[in-house]
Amino acid sequence: MALDNLRDFLGAIDAAGQLVRIGVATSVDKEITEIADRCMKSPGGGPALLFERPTLMAGGASPYPVAVNLFGSERRMALALGVERLDEVGERIADLLHLKVPDGLLGKLAMLPKLAEVAKFPPKTVGGGGGGCRARRSSFKEVTSTFPASRCPSAGQRTAAPTSRWRA
Repeated sequence: MALDNLRDFLGAIDAAGQLVRIGVATSVDKEITEIADRCMKSPGGGPALLFERPTLMAGGASPYPVAVNLFGSERRMALALGVERLDEVGERIADLLHLKVPDGLLGKLAMLPKLAEVAKFPPKTVGGGGGGCRARRSSFKEVTSTFPASRCPSAGQRTAAPTSRWRA
């Protein structure tokens, strides 16, 4: 099942019985952190929590609910990725990495679904408006490589980003 946004994901984990809704006013700086900490330390990672009425540090009510521990269990991570078990994702990546082009026309036609899957991962342009360089990173390379490849258009040279938090 494809989940397009956070609302869909919350609905899916709620339907699976993995979401606990907390409807009472809860302080964001003291109570939510303590409740979330205890929940995450419970066996199996605990349930996901949705605080529907968080109270801000200034004392006012927040207009937005707070969701925590959404990916705290293997079951919820698999649900987010649309697989039954997390190993399926690794197997799909391994299949794509060891892709061999067949000789015959029928073999090449049979390969089209796998190529269509690779086409879902076009390079994305990320970076700020102030910098001269924008990084181009391939989502597929981010998954399969520890260093996403990037290129600075003004310098024309390739660089490598050591972490996923790197910014252009």
